Amino acid sequence: YSGYSRFSKEELLSIAYKDMNTLNTLIGNKKFLLSDSKPSDVDFAIFGLIAQIKCNDAGPLNQYLLSNLKFQFFFNPV
Repeated sequence: YSGYSRFSKEELLSIAYKDMNTLNTLIGNKKFLLSDSKPSDVDFAIFGLIAQIKCNDAGPLNQYLLSNLKFQFFFNPV
């Protein structure tokens, strides 16, 4: 086994939660990852990944996104 196939479902969820928490920490109180004024290419890349989870997953990762206000900004800009 190599890559993600060697992990159990629980381990994969744990990895995903850690990744999202890291992004959450990096975003902090800013509107975007690198600034407060405008999104960067990195923000658009993150949006693409998060949109896949939000639109194609009805499981625990989607529930995490729905409960996390920092990630909600990507879908409900102020």
